Amino acid sequence: MPQPDSAFLRAQLARIRGGALALVVTLAVLFAGYGVLDYRAQVALAKSEAQEIADMAALNAEGTLQAANQLLAGMAAILQHSPEAAIPHSAQIRNTLLSWQVATPYLMDLAVVEPPGRIVHWTGPGEPPDVTDRQYVREHLATADTRLYVGEPQVSKVHRDKWFFGVSKPVRDRDGRVSRVLVAAIDLAVFGDSLGARFSIPGSTLAIASADGKIYARIPDNERHVGRQLALPEEAAQYAPGTPSGVFTTRSPLDGRQRVVAFRLLRGTPLYAVGSVDHGRMLAPWYERLVLAVGLWLGIGAIILWLAEQLVRAAREHETLASVDGLTGVLNRRSLLGLADSPERRGARGEQLVVMMIDVDHFKAINDSFGHAVGDDILRQVAAALRSCCRQSDLVGRYGGEEFLVVLDRASIDDTRQLAENMRRAVTAIGTPRGPVSVSIGIAGIATVDGTLDEAIRCADAAMYAAKAAGRNCVRVAGVDVQEFPVA
Repeated sequence: MPQPDSAFLRAQLARIRGGALALVVTLAVLFAGYGVLDYRAQVALAKSEAQEIADMAALNAEGTLQAANQLLAGMAAILQHSPEAAIPHSAQIRNTLLSWQVATPYLMDLAVVEPPGRIVHWTGPGEPPDVTDRQYVREHLATADTRLYVGEPQVSKVHRDKWFFGVSKPVRDRDGRVSRVLVAAIDLAVFGDSLGARFSIPGSTLAIASADGKIYARIPDNERHVGRQLALPEEAAQYAPGTPSGVFTTRSPLDGRQRVVAFRLLRGTPLYAVGSVDHGRMLAPWYERLVLAVGLWLGIGAIILWLAEQLVRAAREHETLASVDGLTGVLNRRSLLGLADSPERRGARGEQLVVMMIDVDHFKAINDSFGHAVGDDILRQVAAALRSCCRQSDLVGRYGGEEFLVVLDRASIDDTRQLAENMRRAVTAIGTPRGPVSVSIGIAGIATVDGTLDEAIRCADAAMYAAKAAGRNCVRVAGVDVQEFPVA
């Protein structure tokens, strides 16, 4: 398992990386200064264009609604002065309304409704439907308001698969009761086409929508979006209801693109004209300049960081060569003792320091019988077995010859004894021509308040010799299994 870097190496690596990072950051600040100023200018231009689109859409839509209001006023005059108005479905009234409809392309139908929802005059084909459920009728029956009402987009009951919204006004008797409701049904397909007739700005959109996000028209792709209910973006919450105009940037729920959005309240209605500019398209020139600047910065920065990492790699390789035992791959004695007694390690040690001294049994006989190549291979396998049993935080090193030292922090004697038994069993899985390899293990734990690492190693070494004296291939704990340590 990888061992932690020494304090000296960490300080050295921090200096190398810190210096490289400082150079890269300095370059970034220089390039960013110009980029921010250029960006602000482009965003201001995008907001201005979005507001112009919203203003254009508002002017067009207000013209349509004003014309519809005038038609309703004409219908009211006919009802007041024509004797035919009292006759339901009068041919004369119908012909007059049809002539107005033909002259007004965006009109789907004109209708005169008698409460609670019976159509008595209209321009539509066949038997007129009951419109009791339509909000453009119910609104006037529920309130005393005489102003123009603009209803929500809805699908026609007569014209199949066609969307419209009703514009209506009430006719009231002397007591203020509604006697008739005058309705102009605006064909949303034609309404949308009229909005987009002269609109051809790439990447931009315009729309008419209610304050709660109901779409009346949206260019482009009007047919796909008409009637949809959208959740208002969080960015719009900064504006109070009825705010006449505003600009914000958000991600469109319709096409997923980041957009600069401007809105304008239509006079006398609850509707808004909305214009948007594709954030990416509008900022394309700025992006091009930014890419050049960022490319240059990245190139220089990459070279700086690459050179820094080469220095880091060289420093770490030097540290590794100086701290790792070349044969077994575990820490060498100098590095092991230095890390184990470092200030960081002492601070994280807890109340008790526990060490294990481990010696390969009969190692000299193995070397004498089978040669140093076999002996070296056994040491490598033993080191691997020990590391496989330890925690990431434990330090494992070759103490000398066939001896290994393990330093454990925040470990109890009982847990360490179990770990030692696991190590002993793991080592016995290593075979030689003369049989399984075994180790003798000595454990010592000392209080960190007044004990030292050297003292713990001496006690563990004595316990290990006690394990040797007990027949090898066993574990002994100083102060528990061994009260008096034999002299080495």
